[in-house]
Amino acid sequence: MVSTWSGTPLHILNVLRSRPDVDVETICPMGQKFKRIFFPMKLRARFTKEFYGWEREDLALRYFAAQVESAVRRKNLDVVFSPGSIVGTRLNPTIPSVFWTDANFHGMLGYYGSKMSIRTLRQGKRQEEMALRRAEFSCYASEWAAAGARKFADPERVKVLPFGPNMRIEHTRQDVDAWIAQRRAAQARRCTLLFIGVDWVRKGGKVAVEAARRLNEAGIPTTLRIVGCTPPEPMPPFVELLGFIRKSEEAGYRRLIDLYRTSDIFLLPSRAEAFGCVVSEASAFGLPSIVCETGGLTETVREGVNGFRLSLDDDGTGFAEKARLILDNYDGYAKNAYAEFQNRLNWETSVDQLAGLLKRAAHRGAE
Repeated sequence: MVSTWSGTPLHILNVLRSRPDVDVETICPMGQKFKRIFFPMKLRARFTKEFYGWEREDLALRYFAAQVESAVRRKNLDVVFSPGSIVGTRLNPTIPSVFWTDANFHGMLGYYGSKMSIRTLRQGKRQEEMALRRAEFSCYASEWAAAGARKFADPERVKVLPFGPNMRIEHTRQDVDAWIAQRRAAQARRCTLLFIGVDWVRKGGKVAVEAARRLNEAGIPTTLRIVGCTPPEPMPPFVELLGFIRKSEEAGYRRLIDLYRTSDIFLLPSRAEAFGCVVSEASAFGLPSIVCETGGLTETVREGVNGFRLSLDDDGTGFAEKARLILDNYDGYAKNAYAEFQNRLNWETSVDQLAGLLKRAAHRGAE
């Protein structure tokens, strides 16, 4: 589904299916009829306001493995691929497997602020370490995530494959060049900032507002477009609240395209972010990005090339200053942003590397 994990698995699947050298058989949805067994533990965690993840319980791991093994035998598959470490954890060692995700369990502990139950903490660490030892290749969207995984696996089997945009990209470089020119021609002395995020606090919404305020105070008429959430407090007049837009619906998809096409700079001052596919999306439309240095988000922006990275301590002042630098050489930063999309922040490039790893894993399994 487009909504599953923001559409990441679907995009990976579609690009894999488009390749003539890869035959894809899906094993989904995975059966979950037994999860009611874990209801008492889930209820207890709800009472203590903790997160409980039944999927990492050993019984669940064995049940997932049994389903996959049955499909492997029935369909005579060469290798198992999963967009996450869980499904392949308990697979028979003779079946080669590869997974690709944006974070490892250990690196996410406490990172997004949720409190995890002691049982999930224990089971999660055990499951992740087993999965890393078990997989032929463990792929992550960033070096930040991969570095943590290498503590538990052969570093040669841990790979970095950046994520692309979680939306269809149907335009060309010529389109982007035209949009960049139109932006400056239409508002050479103005600035339109774009902020997309469902979690106002974690995504750093207040910092984005302060950056827009500083630009306006500096004499640069600035509008901040907010997509995905409703701030808990009243917003100043330079803020446009656009609400949640469903990219899975054609009207929503077209609306997002228009926002990316007509905005000048993308802001993502996240407090915590495993990767940030929205930066890949912004880059695909030639939008320079300014982000915070946190998690894998740091690696979506090359400092001074397609944008800037700022400390989590910045209150918006630095974001405004970097935005002015971008506006002073907008054509260069915008074209660099699209080049980053073309060279690394796209699904085709990363899936090409993934296909090579899948073939290597299958070859080892046949030995």
